[in-house]
Amino acid sequence: MARLEPLVRVRRHTLEVQQRALAALLREEEALEAARAQVLAERAAERAAAVADVEALVALARYEAACTARLEAIAADLAALAKRIAKAREAVREAFAEAKKVEIVATRRADAARTAARKAEGQALDEAGLEAYRRREEG
Repeated sequence: MARLEPLVRVRRHTLEVQQRALAALLREEEALEAARAQVLAERAAERAAAVADVEALVALARYEAACTARLEAIAADLAALAKRIAKAREAVREAFAEAKKVEIVATRRADAARTAARKAEGQALDEAGLEAYRRREEG
C-alpha cells in the first residue's frame, strides 16, 4: 500500500491555500462595506451642512449624484465579489472534503496495521507458548 502521509499534507496545504484565498476575498468585502459606509456617512454630513447654506444646496445635487454613482459602483463590486466568495467557499468545502477523505483512509489503514501487528504479536506469543509447552512435555 502506498503511504498516505504525503497526500494528506498536500490536501491540507490545498485546503489552507483555499482558506487564505477566501479570507482575502472576505477582507476585500469588508473593505468595500467600509467604503460604502463612509460614502453614506459623508453624504449625511454634507446634507446636514447644506441645510444652512443656499449655495451648498445647489452643489448638493451634484454631490448626491456623485455619491449615488459611487454607491452603485460599490454595489456592483460587492455583487461580483459575492459570486467570487461563493465560488471560493465551495472550493474550500471541496478541499476540506478531499482532505478529510484521505485522512479517514489514512486513519483506517493505520488502525488496520495496528490490529494486524497485535494479531501477529499474539500469534507469535501463542507459538512461543506452545513451543515451550512441547519442550516441557518432551523433556
